[in-house]
Amino acid sequence: MKEYGLGPSEEILTFERGIKAIISATSSKGTQHESTISATCTTTFSFKGTYHESTVTSFISWAAGFSSNAQDNVYPSEVVPSLEFLITSKDITGSGASSTLLIFNNERGFSSTNIESICRVGKSTKKGNRHQGYIGEKGIGFKSVFLISSQPHIFSNGYHIKFNGKPCVKCNIGYIVPEWVESIPSLSDIETIYGCSKVLPTTTIILPLKSEKVDAVKKQLSSLHPEMLLFLSKIRKLSVREDNSDPKSSTVSEIAISIKNNFQSRENMHAESYTLYLSAEESGNEEECGYYMWRQKFPVKSENRVDKRAEIDEWAITLAFPLGQRLSREKQLLPGVYAFLPTEMVTDFPFIIRADFLLASSREAILFDSPWNKGILECVPCAFMNAFVTLVKSGADAPAMSLPSMFNFLPVNSTLIPLLEPVKSGIKNKVLAEDIVPCESYASQKIFCKPSEVAWLKPAFWTILHNAREYGVDLMNLSTHGTYILSSHFDKSTYDSVLKFLEVKNVDHEWYAKCIEGYNLVKEVDEKLYLDLLYFVAVDWQNCFSGTKMMSIPLLKYINRNDVLSLWSISRASQGSERLCIASDMKYMSWLISWNKEFPSSDRFFVQPSTQTALEDFSEKTTMKNWLQSHAKVEFVSIYSYGSTVVNSLSNAQRPVISLAHFLYHSNKKSYIDDYHLQQFCRVMPSYFECAASPPKGFQEKICMKWLKTSMGYQCPDECILFDAKQSSLCMEDGPFIDEAFYGSELVSFKDSLAKIGVTVNVNFGQDLVARHLRSHKVRTAIFRIYMYLMKCNWKPNDKEKSSNWIWIPNGMDNGEWPADTYPRYYDKKLLGFFSLAFGVRHGPDSEDYCKLWTTWERSVHELDISDCSSFWTFIATNWSKNTPKLLSGCVKVPVGTDAKITLMKKKMWSFLMIYW
Repeated sequence: MKEYGLGPSEEILTFERGIKAIISATSSKGTQHESTISATCTTTFSFKGTYHESTVTSFISWAAGFSSNAQDNVYPSEVVPSLEFLITSKDITGSGASSTLLIFNNERGFSSTNIESICRVGKSTKKGNRHQGYIGEKGIGFKSVFLISSQPHIFSNGYHIKFNGKPCVKCNIGYIVPEWVESIPSLSDIETIYGCSKVLPTTTIILPLKSEKVDAVKKQLSSLHPEMLLFLSKIRKLSVREDNSDPKSSTVSEIAISIKNNFQSRENMHAESYTLYLSAEESGNEEECGYYMWRQKFPVKSENRVDKRAEIDEWAITLAFPLGQRLSREKQLLPGVYAFLPTEMVTDFPFIIRADFLLASSREAILFDSPWNKGILECVPCAFMNAFVTLVKSGADAPAMSLPSMFNFLPVNSTLIPLLEPVKSGIKNKVLAEDIVPCESYASQKIFCKPSEVAWLKPAFWTILHNAREYGVDLMNLSTHGTYILSSHFDKSTYDSVLKFLEVKNVDHEWYAKCIEGYNLVKEVDEKLYLDLLYFVAVDWQNCFSGTKMMSIPLLKYINRNDVLSLWSISRASQGSERLCIASDMKYMSWLISWNKEFPSSDRFFVQPSTQTALEDFSEKTTMKNWLQSHAKVEFVSIYSYGSTVVNSLSNAQRPVISLAHFLYHSNKKSYIDDYHLQQFCRVMPSYFECAASPPKGFQEKICMKWLKTSMGYQCPDECILFDAKQSSLCMEDGPFIDEAFYGSELVSFKDSLAKIGVTVNVNFGQDLVARHLRSHKVRTAIFRIYMYLMKCNWKPNDKEKSSNWIWIPNGMDNGEWPADTYPRYYDKKLLGFFSLAFGVRHGPDSEDYCKLWTTWERSVHELDISDCSSFWTFIATNWSKNTPKLLSGCVKVPVGTDAKITLMKKKMWSFLMIYW
């Protein structure tokens, strides 16, 4: 170095000469690099002041410095611009460092101007050249390495130099005095570390790390944000490697970026768009994410100009929209604002903002009080809106389902930085004024409307519409019912916050009724979907549909009496006397429907069979049934309940009455109704004779058979009596009473009907029938009861029956006989009177009887006791009448008294009789 004037005798002047000499001597091509270098002792103080006043305390500064330098560098066309960080435990500089960081960049290499610049501070060659794409500006980029290394080395384009953080002993200047690297490290040492099989990049920077900074550097390298590459337009690959003595602990992480060939320039808005794909690989695990990039230029307003950007006339704002999960490493925060390189501002916006913001030296945040930055932020809503509209509308051939995901880019959440709220509100205002919301049209052409013109449907109804469309329902012009309908692809809870941000309202409740009726969904869809439709209405009935048009549209399907499918509204079904019915058991559904035609007076109609069947298999059938019963007044009927309704509705019409009897009979035969309920019906159903003037022709003849069970066996109806213990002292077994035990205790309720078919229903008029069976009895008490009953009824046998044996002569309690003659001593006087009146039984013998007795004596005896003869003639004399002589004329013998005896003699001896008397 001495030969170039760097010696103790010429301290300051030889420094300038030394810089020139080093640049000249180390030029790869031997070209003289002339430049004015103003490095003086004043520079030392200037550097210190600038460096420390910048408060570069974050380790991001040195990494940012290298990244910005790599972006600003020039690259050969044949290479993929890369920036590589390699940290090794090998001390290749011989400085005693425990770890060394190497940075590789395959740029064209350092020039003399670059060497000259790196030996300055605060006077970057990039400063004032922002319009040329340079992103460095503070002039401290490389110097920030002194935070982590005391002896940075540069190997580039033939330059092998290093810097020392300690002041040079010869010139008392540190940091910026270059020293030539003689032997350690050599290029071969570097190649060995980098990898002998690979071509060593043109520029290598070697940083023997301060021992206290090793862990921090490793941590910082491991947290380099993959999204850095999005805004470093030149760098296509960034990698971090750790090379340890133990290969198992060595790690490799790599970030790569590729561009999709969809670059589009939009000159009318000074914008361009393209898609970038970032891939990050760490420990063998690779992740990838695409980013839609929107870059737009805006003119700088006069009120926003600042001296630091005096040469800039346009703001270039780039927005990055992640098309998937944003890439990050470990638990990194996701910066939302980039000033080419990331800041530490986490916005919680679903997109990234990159612009030429003015930053604090730490690069942690933008300066919000800067007019320059305020102007940029005011342009962000416009850039966002242009990008958003392009994203949503440009993909004419893209499937509709892809559109909603674009709306996730809306800043729906409150930003974590309140000063950015104007950006959010500005975006919202522009979105609300734009025809940007996709509407459902079921047509090839997409329809977009303002958020205020759109309404969203309930998710359940979307499902119904989609299924209806698959079933063949034409849903074209869905928005013709007075409202533009939000695309169904927003039908996910994940978009709730988006719809709230857009202020999209629910569709008016009346719309659903118009849609259902307009597309005739009730008839056009299958039963499963029809029930889904009813369930949708039922679930929201109280909150949405009660009292709306939904009550008046045809919604309920039923079968009319002509077997034709018909429709009713909820209003019609719930008012008046008519009701829709559903069988409570599917096994008799068809049975009820077929019989319902016979009973028009019931005002009952049955829901379509296929609907009833589908309802039984419906997952929400309980809810559905409750709603149908409560609000549509649908009745779930059994054979019994339906029959009860029919019975209550019957009038005097004959046919329904007969049909009801058939219905009940056959229902019982099919075991659809049990005997008990059948009997219940028989008690309440009207008699045929109540509805008819007379029995049908031939009816009486057909029933005149022994089919009614009585206590006397089976009898014809006109031979039976309806027993009534209250009206008679008789017992059931005393006559042909209908067997109450057989027919049931409610038999008396059929009194009128029994009377119509000939049954004697008033026991007081059944004496002929009771008397007819009198002689079949053998029990004395029963016979006596019957006699008393007949006497009370003033009964008499007819002339033909008078000669019959009507009087029972007891022989013990349960035995006796029915003789032709009676013996009054067995009965009391009351019955004897009855016997006399009814059967002609006399209280005693009359003159005729006495004459007959006399005739008997004439034939059988010759003599009589005086007492008998005296009694005979005493009775004749006492009961003498006009007929007596005639009766006596039949007698051929007369009594003759001899020797205290009475002898019967013929009439020729009549004179002796007179003498006797």
